[in-house]
Amino acid sequence: MTHIFPIEPIIPNFDSPLYFPGQNLGTPDYGIMRTRNPTLVTKRILFDSKAVATLRDRVNHLYENSHRLASRVLLVTSFLTEALLRSDRAKLGKPRGCLLIQVVNIRERTVPPLSKYSCGNLITLASVECSADETKSMDFEHYVPLLGNTVKKTVSDCVKILGKDGHKILFENLARVVAKAGDSSINSIHFTDLCKFGFYEVDFGFGKPIWTTIANVPMKNLVILLNTKESDGIEAWVHLHEEDMHYFEQDQEIKKLTT
Repeated sequence: MTHIFPIEPIIPNFDSPLYFPGQNLGTPDYGIMRTRNPTLVTKRILFDSKAVATLRDRVNHLYENSHRLASRVLLVTSFLTEALLRSDRAKLGKPRGCLLIQVVNIRERTVPPLSKYSCGNLITLASVECSADETKSMDFEHYVPLLGNTVKKTVSDCVKILGKDGHKILFENLARVVAKAGDSSINSIHFTDLCKFGFYEVDFGFGKPIWTTIANVPMKNLVILLNTKESDGIEAWVHLHEEDMHYFEQDQEIKKLTT
């Protein structure tokens, strides 16, 4: 007997303006972010399943009493954080403070939950700041719980966004992070995760894609994470200034673990 499983219809939802009506806030000045500078370069860094397993083995002891292991995204984000800060020290000859920013999707996390098919920039930002001394002493095993707990708290705060003063909570957080990101004395690193967007399942009538990638994003110090076709690895698209990329590519840990 053949079982036919129903296919969930994908119906785009455009109701987000009902929850977030325009308030004429203007365009925030991100300072260091978008640029058409020709020295901005992008490199694809591949973490295959073996590389992910290697990273997971390094932090398994942190999760001995937990029923959940560190996600692939958290492992790769933490590893890249350490490598980017290490290459920044190599370039400058000294450590400096940093601001680590992770984009968080608020769909299905609010109360009541917004549809996963809601259209719009429905995001908030998880962020954590580290001093120069901390960036010098911390390593991969420190960044995994630090970034994991930061994102976890931000996700839990999503339940407040549609409640009383929710708009204030959302926009004050965005304004705070944007203001810090504009401080040129610290190293602001931005991560966004597209691994769950299902790009490899898209079929416009001529088959599913063999490989998916992203369009040009003129934003420095940005890392975009995408699934591999097999969904067991991660492609990291790293956007840096040319000089910064030189130091990053010479990092021995990057050379050893990635392709």
